[in-house]
Amino acid sequence: MLVSIILALGLAVLLIWLLARPFYWAGKGIKYLTPKPVIGNFGQIVKGIVALSDSLYNTFPDEKLYGFHALLTPSIVIRDPDLMVDVCIKDFEHFTSNGLGSNQETDLTGGNLLFLHGQQWKEVRGKVSPFFTPMKIKAMLSSVDVTLPKAVKVLERPSELESPVINRSFSTKSSMMS
Repeated sequence: MLVSIILALGLAVLLIWLLARPFYWAGKGIKYLTPKPVIGNFGQIVKGIVALSDSLYNTFPDEKLYGFHALLTPSIVIRDPDLMVDVCIKDFEHFTSNGLGSNQETDLTGGNLLFLHGQQWKEVRGKVSPFFTPMKIKAMLSSVDVTLPKAVKVLERPSELESPVINRSFSTKSSMMS
């Protein structure tokens, strides 16, 4: 009897949570895509990730931002450049988790700033930010203009890029070309 009551209460709480979750953005006064239970707005992923991204981005063309659900997780799309500056530069300490993830043990890009979260993201961002001032980026542009065509030529020969070792070698060579 007690097990049945606990099971029923647990099921009721889970059901209330699942039914209330889709209205997360409504409670914040932000327009949002209405999600389907459990899969959220990711039912369209069968069309491909690019089609899903385009669909999400173009849904509310006149809004500065809007919400959607990545499975059960409320997420947000920011369309306004000024708001992006606020989030990415002025208020970055409040936005340290981006929803992307990677295993640093097995993935070469796992330690990339795009895949880090929380305190680790803050520390790495603080270290690399001085290297990306507008003046330094402008100075790098001429190097990129010279290097990029050479890298494209190497990539056009796919037989050379068959193994991860060669891919790593390509990454090193293409970034060192000048």
